Amino acid sequence: MNEPKNRAILGLLGKKKQEPVTRPAEPAFRPAAIYFDTNALISAGWPNPSPQFLQVMKQANDVQIPLCIPETVKQELEGHWIKGVREAWSTAKAGVEKLNKKAASIEVFNNLQMLGSTDDLQKKIQTHTTAFSIRFRIVSATTRPLSEFIKWAIYREVTFEDAGKGFQDAVIYCTVLDDMKFKKLNEAVLVTGDKAFQFESATQLAKGLGVKLNIVNSIDDLETMLKTYLNSIIRAYLDKESQQLREALDACKQNIQEFLVENLTFSSYELGLFRTVKKVESLEVTSIENVHSTFGLTDAVKENGKQKIKVSADVKIRLVLDVEPLSASEPERLKIGGGKVPASEIARPSLGAIFLAVQDKIREVIVVVEADAMKAEAGYSDFQFTGARLKPSDSAFASLGNILGGTK
Repeated sequence: MNEPKNRAILGLLGKKKQEPVTRPAEPAFRPAAIYFDTNALISAGWPNPSPQFLQVMKQANDVQIPLCIPETVKQELEGHWIKGVREAWSTAKAGVEKLNKKAASIEVFNNLQMLGSTDDLQKKIQTHTTAFSIRFRIVSATTRPLSEFIKWAIYREVTFEDAGKGFQDAVIYCTVLDDMKFKKLNEAVLVTGDKAFQFESATQLAKGLGVKLNIVNSIDDLETMLKTYLNSIIRAYLDKESQQLREALDACKQNIQEFLVENLTFSSYELGLFRTVKKVESLEVTSIENVHSTFGLTDAVKENGKQKIKVSADVKIRLVLDVEPLSASEPERLKIGGGKVPASEIARPSLGAIFLAVQDKIREVIVVVEADAMKAEAGYSDFQFTGARLKPSDSAFASLGNILGGTK
């Protein structure tokens, strides 16, 4: 059997319309550490990090998530840069030689200076990246025996693919897993665009060590993850402040009720009534919702650990009214072209009259209550209520809409 949806009928049946259940948001993921693979750092601009990557690093530092680079990755980065410089130098040198041949006896162009040794170039790149590298923890390479890697290569396990490809990835992966195990990090992130780290046997290796290593495919994805976590922290903080304020106002419910009795005014039209209200018999505060404060929004100076703020809240109240009754008799009937048919001699209360009498007796409305208060670390106090008004959604039109069928 379908339940009626009309709020008025539900009221007569003593039932309330079912409201959707609000479930608390799932906590955002916070890794115990973030590790970086070679390709991720190269795509981020290493050795000259992009503004985006510097911002991502700051976000991680703000929430105290360690940033880590396996030693093998550091070596690969330096080797990749040195190789690129040598290739660029060779191309430039060949270009100068070609230019000199073309401009023979007319103009002579100096050849490029000789490149230093690999060790010299490595020292230069390490010096250049010092300020950047100190923001990371360099993780020593795994000390697993070579025999393990040979076995994985033979059976194409962990990160190994056909033809034995994947040795360096295996070293990086084991370096990260062993570090997590040693540091007792249950769950961390590896930023890499290499799919080999997501092979099933690699996942099983991590599971066997009792750790979980999540793969994040790019710096963009890492930024999204960190922003989600930062937003969850902000939401949690705002929810905590809201709960603290609501509890403080709940403790003042009697004071709020007394303030409303003394200060709240309204017209019958604002209540959605089209009959005369002879008097308001009683007012009861039933709940306090949608609380807000100016804490953190102003430059108000603290005094003795307290800061003066303003607060507002939606206060739901129940009014019991003494309303001028409508005639309960059946009205006269009209005829086309004029004339009237008298009502039956026996007056019978109409269903509409009965319903309106019940509906008009009790009104539940929302009042916006404002106050000055003091905010300290321990919570809110010293409420001085300053104003109250009916919330516009409970105007005559909204109330009339509730009577005629409610809102979806």
